[in-house]
Amino acid sequence: SLVPLTMPHVNIQLNKLTAIKLLLKSRSILIRWEENFGKVENTDWWHIIKDKEENLEDFSGNTRNQIRKGWKNYAAILTTRKDIIDNAYNVYKSSFKRYKTSEPIFTKTHFQEMIKRLPEFTEFWKVYEIDNNSIVGFSENIILNDACFYNNIWLNNDSIKKYSGYVLIHEMNKYYLNKNRLKYISDGTRSIKHDTNIHNYLIDKFKFKKIYSKLNLVYLPPIGSIISILYNLKGLIKFLPSSISSRISILLKQEQIRRASLSNAP
Repeated sequence: SLVPLTMPHVNIQLNKLTAIKLLLKSRSILIRWEENFGKVENTDWWHIIKDKEENLEDFSGNTRNQIRKGWKNYAAILTTRKDIIDNAYNVYKSSFKRYKTSEPIFTKTHFQEMIKRLPEFTEFWKVYEIDNNSIVGFSENIILNDACFYNNIWLNNDSIKKYSGYVLIHEMNKYYLNKNRLKYISDGTRSIKHDTNIHNYLIDKFKFKKIYSKLNLVYLPPIGSIISILYNLKGLIKFLPSSISSRISILLKQEQIRRASLSNAP
């Protein structure tokens, strides 16, 4: 699939004919973009963002306590792409095991290649043990259009229990919102690929919020017809092998959201 390399507040002007031309050129099956970011309410498509300064005093007593406990063991700093390539694979592997997903885990070589291929305007943060400097978590942050997107956050399972994630997120929030004065931080759109509690965690603990928008999809012409047929037969998808049904279910969930946005249009 194709998605625009822009932050959601940047309005994409794209018509169906141009979208199909892009799909043919790239040999992709669908293109996805959004519009009316922050100008619609209660749609089925949203981003999780924070656009206010990060202040410890704004959090609950429980969250402040967890951040302070994390500081006893961990520190978080900006780091280099090379540091992540050389030292972070075990963190990725430990973190990946938490996800319920049909996607295969990367080999070390594949992981390193994917880190190399991230855009040049990606910044990397790591959280590490103070006692021995060993990395226990890292984040890939895309800085674009005066905003920051937390593309992926990976944390060693053992370190989570000692609040490494609280330290990493708090320090990054301070850096991007308080020091660099970016418009907002985004942790991305609602998840349709795998189960995750990260968005509820960010809302409950760090005062993130949902910002709604309209989802647009255009399919390569034969694929659009296939999606329509599968959508009408979606009750039968569960009888397919799980490796196939899970991928089809993701496509149909996107299509459901697109249709809902059309029905809610003024």
